Amino acid sequence: MAASHFGRAVEKQDSLPYMEPPFWYYPTRQSLGQALLKANRFVEAEAVYRKDLEDYPRNGWSMSGLASALERQGKMDEAKEAKAAFAIIWAKADVKINGSRR
Repeated sequence: MAASHFGRAVEKQDSLPYMEPPFWYYPTRQSLGQALLKANRFVEAEAVYRKDLEDYPRNGWSMSGLASALERQGKMDEAKEAKAAFAIIWAKADVKINGSRR
């Protein structure tokens, strides 16, 4: 249920024109990815996180989500690469993601 609501939010956010600061800053695609992970829809979550990373290539939240989606699909080599990229990006962060501070 949450995934369908976040899916509609992503569609609406994607239709907004570019603006600085953004009209709608809330990261709907990250929330959709998380909802898909919780619903065990790992392939869809992977696609959502990959799309977010196209738009925001150094987004640690989406990198972490992508690693989780890959790992839960058994794509361990890709998950390892995603975790390594995340570790570099998140090295000096003061916020934890998934219980780990990188």
